[in-house]
Amino acid sequence: MDIESIKQQNLKIAEEKGFGVTLETISVPEKFALIHSEISEAYEGFVKGNFKERHGFEEELADAMLRTLHLAGAMGVTFTKTTEKNVILPGDMASKLILLHQVVSEAYEAYRKKDLDLCKEKIFKIVDVVLAVAGKENIDLEKAVLAKMELNKNRVWDKALFNEELNKNI
Repeated sequence: MDIESIKQQNLKIAEEKGFGVTLETISVPEKFALIHSEISEAYEGFVKGNFKERHGFEEELADAMLRTLHLAGAMGVTFTKTTEKNVILPGDMASKLILLHQVVSEAYEAYRKKDLDLCKEKIFKIVDVVLAVAGKENIDLEKAVLAKMELNKNRVWDKALFNEELNKNI
């Protein structure tokens, strides 16, 4: 899987849809919250036995990867290689996804403390852990990510309307 190429394609889609692609044009805390939510949704799909259907484990894991790559692109993280084969995963899925949540939290904490180098390292680790989980579960993550990107290309986004509706419900 060519992570750097997928990151670049994902950033292009984000920019075309009116989403920020630099640190100045995104909300980093929001991006971390969205990554956490995708991991939780992946777990929900897993628990329900929904692996390949819409909003299933695979698709939500792909969403977590795309959200992470969007943030990585905005922060200038470059992926020359991944080391997911060096990631040691716990045995059950709940523990794997707890590990993933932990790494996302560590990345955010580094950002909050203004340690951007450590934050970037942790973002790289998020990608490695997602790849390792997908590999352990025999998921073709590249196929799932590319399918989700294709869906996102054709999706109509009205971020202003979305935020207005969101604020009504708060």
